[in-house]
Amino acid sequence: MTGPTRGKYGRRLGDDGGFTMIAAVLISVAVFILGAAIIQIAVSNSTASGNDRRRLQAVDAAEAGVDYYLSQLQSVALSSAPCSVTKTLGTTPASSFTVTPTFYTHPPAHPPS
Repeated sequence: MTGPTRGKYGRRLGDDGGFTMIAAVLISVAVFILGAAIIQIAVSNSTASGNDRRRLQAVDAAEAGVDYYLSQLQSVALSSAPCSVTKTLGTTPASSFTVTPTFYTHPPAHPPS
């Protein structure tokens, strides 16, 4: 009957003393941390993208309002131009604008101070 095989320094071959388990746990923790970081970055990018999309929609609606009111001024007499206009754009998602112009006399009656 032979005993366990021993290596050069007296340890039994194949006995890693739990090192494999510790290494596996450390690798699992590292993978978990990387996964959590990737998810956080993806959520942050998604939020930034949504904010950018809403900002662009607001700018587009504002430009549509200015364009609409300018076309109204060109097609009707200034005295009959509407004081305020609210429209809903036929876009998806729906956007709307309200235009309330301020008319000045030329030269201004009271120059700004």
